[in-house]
Amino acid sequence: MLDRLWDPLDFVVEALGGLVKRCEDAAAVWSGRAHRRRIARGRPAPVRKRNRALYRLAAIASDRWRPGREAAERELLALWGATRDPEPVLELAKGRSLPRPLRVAVLELLEAGDESQAECARTLLADDDAEIARRARAVCATAAGPMLDALWESAGARWESPLRDVLLKNPNPPPPGTLDALWDDWLHGPDADGLTEPLLRWGRPATIAASCEPLTVAAVATDPDVLRRPPYRDALVDALSLPSTHSLRPIAMRKIRELGDPGLVDRLCERALTDGGSRRFCRKHRLAPRDEPRRALFFLITGQPEQYRALDPDGGLLSLAYAAASRDERARVREAMLAAGEFDLVRVILGDDRRVRVRDMSADETGYLAEQLAHRRAWDELWSLVLDLPLAAGSRLIGYFDDWAPRDGDARRLFELYRAARPEAVARGLRRLAETGWAERAWWPALRVPGRVNDLSFAPDGPFLAVGGADRTVRVLDVRTGGTVRVHGGFGSAVKRVLHVGDGTVVAGERTNRGQSRCRLVRCAADGEATLHVAPGSITSLALTGADGSHAATTAAGELLLGAPHGGPVEARRLDRFGVDVRHRPRQVVAHPATGRIAVLARDVHVIDPAAGTGSAVRPGDLGVRIAFAGADTVVHADQRGRVARLSLRDGRRGPARRVGTTALDGLAGLRALPHDDRLVVAGRRGPLHVVGAERLEPVDAEILHSRAGATCLAAAPGGEFLAVGHADGEIDLFDLRPRMLSRLVGRSPAEFGPGHLGLVDAALAVPATDGPARQVLGLLRECLHHRFRFDVATGGDVRTMADEHDIGL
Repeated sequence: MLDRLWDPLDFVVEALGGLVKRCEDAAAVWSGRAHRRRIARGRPAPVRKRNRALYRLAAIASDRWRPGREAAERELLALWGATRDPEPVLELAKGRSLPRPLRVAVLELLEAGDESQAECARTLLADDDAEIARRARAVCATAAGPMLDALWESAGARWESPLRDVLLKNPNPPPPGTLDALWDDWLHGPDADGLTEPLLRWGRPATIAASCEPLTVAAVATDPDVLRRPPYRDALVDALSLPSTHSLRPIAMRKIRELGDPGLVDRLCERALTDGGSRRFCRKHRLAPRDEPRRALFFLITGQPEQYRALDPDGGLLSLAYAAASRDERARVREAMLAAGEFDLVRVILGDDRRVRVRDMSADETGYLAEQLAHRRAWDELWSLVLDLPLAAGSRLIGYFDDWAPRDGDARRLFELYRAARPEAVARGLRRLAETGWAERAWWPALRVPGRVNDLSFAPDGPFLAVGGADRTVRVLDVRTGGTVRVHGGFGSAVKRVLHVGDGTVVAGERTNRGQSRCRLVRCAADGEATLHVAPGSITSLALTGADGSHAATTAAGELLLGAPHGGPVEARRLDRFGVDVRHRPRQVVAHPATGRIAVLARDVHVIDPAAGTGSAVRPGDLGVRIAFAGADTVVHADQRGRVARLSLRDGRRGPARRVGTTALDGLAGLRALPHDDRLVVAGRRGPLHVVGAERLEPVDAEILHSRAGATCLAAAPGGEFLAVGHADGEIDLFDLRPRMLSRLVGRSPAEFGPGHLGLVDAALAVPATDGPARQVLGLLRECLHHRFRFDVATGGDVRTMADEHDIGL
């Protein structure tokens, strides 16, 4: 009875459920229509609401038994067609609620070239409907232009996907950024094999912005002229270093053989010295460098002794190659020769130019040579090797001698000094000398002149110092004794500038005083004084322009005076002819004798070529009280507050200004570049001298103390042996820089020294601060030099037979 009562109830419930579904379907369709109307009126609802309507319609359209399926399907297509937004399609596909008509509609848009639907291609490629998947594959395999770019952006270039696999079969190459990523994967990624065929089929290299561009050009280029260019020629060589399984290696091998370029073969052979793949290729195809010495070295290092013996039976070519080889290559040559056991390594290493070779030898080379010579008991050759080596290296080799000693008495005395010098003590003394800074003042009668010192100038050919004073005189002093050699008077005013031009001649310039309007440039020599030029104003600056004593001067009236050697006649030229604004007083003239360049400081720095009659200006900014050449193309300039900066003469660029010392200089007394050095000395009117590096303008030495305040001028000897500071009270501080110069030489071989260096060694030994280890090394060096120049040494002292840059005839 109850069962019969429930049947009508089930029918009613089922009917009510169907009615509810129909109402929901109608509501979904109505909602979709409402969204379409809002879109048509240009007032679309928020994306989230619109997508919810799409999801509801998709759920109804996907239920094949639902009564309102067809209406929902039509409304779904209409609503999606109003926006064609691919995002809902992708989201619907994740939930597997994408009706077939919608899939077909998206596919038709893809086939029509609508790149906005490219994101949906991955969904359609995996469709269960074989026809839809086939049509989608056809679209991706033939796409071009913007559609292809969009498909590659969707697929990505660095991960596996069905879409990427289809796109790799497309005959059209991907966009440049994607192509670069594919090339990079091919060269360095794990999936190189799968990329070889499409990349070579496309035949398009990576863009120039990609680091792998040269290798990709080497892979696809067929024009020999392109492959012979340096970056691509090197890329062919680099390709041989890839793993043996990489596809580029056989391509590079084939192209190298086809090119037959000797320059490429040379480059490949250089790589073969350190790379196994290149070495095997060269040996297989019998490749070798064109240069015969390099070929001999190549055969030996790469393990081809038969070819080496046929090419170089006497070892002469290998000796030449060894001299020019790098340190690593030399070590490999020695290893190869020891392994072969048939070569005279001593003859190969030393060659014909023994002394030049010895200077460049490493500790391993000298140690091996000493072992070989001691094994042969070639004691004379071993002793010659010791004398050609720096002191530290030579002291280490003395232990290889047994009871042998030189027969010559002088040589035996030096040999015993070497035996007595322990290597560690020599090394300690060399370190101490290398740390030697500025020597103390070594002159005990103090250098003094009456009155104020206006200017100083060292002679280029002797130990003499010219002094221009406020007492209207020029004095020439002997720096060894402090005595006055000569006094020149008769000047109408104070001597502002002096320049010692050598051969006992000084050029002096007057300055205006008490209304005096005319000043003279005067030649002062042993035969008296002679006026070279009369200027309507002070002589503002003097500079030596050549080793022959030629010089240049500037006047306050805007003249450039060019003097003949050794105080000969002068030629006056107007500075405005060289572009100098003569309204600004020329402050200083400096010269770079090695290049003949002259620079004049007025408001700007003017670089002048007197021979061509031309000049060019470089503006130094707010710096420019003193200038000095720090190189052929660089001028250093300073101001009164102690700021120093570098100025490039090539492009006019000024480097950052640096303040010298811990406090600003109270006025600038002088700026000098030390000859044969990379340092500058800056002197303020008070306080110590400051030594800075010419490159970075940073302090590189201890501050140099001088006697008192009131510094007026600064001078450096042309050879760099002395430095002098003049003062307002007439006193002159003289600094002996020879011990410091020697500290840069003691680490070199005695074979590189000249007779003039004996004076440097004696000067260093005369400095009381030279301690025990340093004194022992200097004594050993002095005996080495005496032994080397023993035929130039006479009783009672050294006879200088030749001069060098450090020899000033002391």
